[in-house]
Amino acid sequence: MLAQLLLDQPNPEGYSAWEHKTTSTYAHDYMCIVGDAAHAMTPWQGAGGGQAIEDAMVMGALLSEVSSVQDIKAAFQAFDAVRRPRCQRIIDSSRETGQIMCGQLPEVALEAENIRQALRNRWKVIHDLDLGSHREQAVKEMRKFQAQV
Repeated sequence: MLAQLLLDQPNPEGYSAWEHKTTSTYAHDYMCIVGDAAHAMTPWQGAGGGQAIEDAMVMGALLSEVSSVQDIKAAFQAFDAVRRPRCQRIIDSSRETGQIMCGQLPEVALEAENIRQALRNRWKVIHDLDLGSHREQAVKEMRKFQAQV
């Protein structure tokens, strides 16, 4: 039903949802990407902007620990180690949420109760983050990378 309404529009590609499904790394030497440059995602869970804010929080914590040029590389490696797995889980969850809501999963279809059940816990991956622990984990990772130099 929804798909047919969209296809009846003169410019249906205007409704496309774009994402970057996976990124091999967010950091290389003294360069690091954050926000949509690192983890563009579909809008189905409304989490893209929040991920950019989390990126800024973690990056701020890491950069506050920098006291030498070599520390920058360690900070960026730690950022990648901590942020990329979390962001990838949310990229995947957002895509799957869209599939559920658009009836693209045969086991869910467009049955209201199936959709309700399938969506019940989808936002936990976003909301169940302890920001302080996440920041501390990043700083610990940075220490590990510093020790390797």
